[in-house]
Amino acid sequence: MTNVVDMRGSSFRQMSNSEYIEFGKRFVAMMSANYPGRSYKTLIINAPTWINVLYKIFKPMLRESTRQKIIILKAGEEQDTALKFYLGDSFPDDLLSTGDPKKDKKVMGTSYYDPVEEQEQCMPGPNSKVEFGMREFCKQQLALYNETMLEVNTI
Repeated sequence: MTNVVDMRGSSFRQMSNSEYIEFGKRFVAMMSANYPGRSYKTLIINAPTWINVLYKIFKPMLRESTRQKIIILKAGEEQDTALKFYLGDSFPDDLLSTGDPKKDKKVMGTSYYDPVEEQEQCMPGPNSKVEFGMREFCKQQLALYNETMLEVNTI
């Protein structure tokens, strides 16, 4: 499993916000409880300079195997190349560091794509073949228990 943490637009001041801290704690607890040892890489993208300072403080507390999984990248060609390498078919274009930041601005909690219904419609990003397969698997599991997915508002 490859995780991508996009730090675009984040500030050091936000990191002291209790909501961000609580989210971070819940995320780490969820990953540890449900996916121990399954993490392949964690890519921290669009990293501001101060994130490297924080990482240097916490790095000695991490196991070597965990340190090898964390990659911190600043916006630019190296970041784009790494994203394409690690995410392959699942690479969403809106993570590219090039482009119009105003055009690419997203609203949290909003879906910016409609899931495809046929595998032939798959393309890189949220409608990749991997995502399609996972979505189909989830639908099958829900059907076993007479449940359905909730609809998400799209733009």
